[in-house]
Amino acid sequence: MMIIFYDGDCGLCQRSIQIVMKYDQNKIMHFAPLNGETFRKFFGQKDSELKTLLFLREQKVYERSQAIIEIGKLLGAQLRIAAYLLMTIPRPIRDYFYSQISSRRKSIACVTLKRDERFLP
Repeated sequence: MMIIFYDGDCGLCQRSIQIVMKYDQNKIMHFAPLNGETFRKFFGQKDSELKTLLFLREQKVYERSQAIIEIGKLLGAQLRIAAYLLMTIPRPIRDYFYSQISSRRKSIACVTLKRDERFLP
């Protein structure tokens, strides 16, 4: 199972999930908030700090910019190309910009997601 753990209260995060849903033609991705039951089930922690995106795929966890790349590689030609282009940037630089955006994410966008069966508690 592939699960994207995201900040459920973040508009930018929700908008990003909408993009994934649009390009996930085979509905292989699942989504769960970082402060939800599914997160606690997989990671055994009370809650995440809600500061990063996590992507669980085949028992491996990716975070920050690497999570974005791994997700993009699975979603259609346009996002796959973007993911491979991002890979050319050294990870510390990618993660620096990820952190800068992450620290401002709640003021960037406001969205309410339409939920379906891929959303986990």
